[in-house]
Amino acid sequence: YCNYKDYGHQKEEKVELKKHEVVSVVEVGALDDKMKLIDERKNVVVKIWKEGCPPCVHIAPKYMKLAAEYTPKGVTFASQHAKYLVRGSDPPTRAVPAFHFYRNGLFIDTVLGADIRKIEDNVLALSK
Repeated sequence: YCNYKDYGHQKEEKVELKKHEVVSVVEVGALDDKMKLIDERKNVVVKIWKEGCPPCVHIAPKYMKLAAEYTPKGVTFASQHAKYLVRGSDPPTRAVPAFHFYRNGLFIDTVLGADIRKIEDNVLALSK
C-alpha cells in the first residue's frame, strides 16, 4: 500500500507468467451471479475493485499470477466491481481492493488492501 501521491514512484515488481500459463478469472456482476459461482465451486476468491484505484491496478497482475498458480489446485478466482456490492447481502467491504474468501459456499475471511502476502496465505489455505 502507498499514499496516492506516492503511487508510481515506488519500485514496481514485475510479474511474468510462464509461456503457456492459462489464467482464468471469472468476472461476476450481480449478486445472483456471484452466489451461483460460490455455491457451485468449493474454494472461491472474489476480488472487489473499482476504477481509479491505484492499489487495485497495482495488485491486478499479482492476482492473475495467483490465479495461474492456484486454479489447477482447486481455487476459483473471480473479480467483481464494487458497484455490484449489495448492502446486507455481501460481506462488509470498507475499502478496495478487497478479497473475500469462500469455502464450500461459506464466507471465511476478508483481506482489505493490496497485501499480497495476506492474500496468498489465504489462497494457500483454500488450496489445501
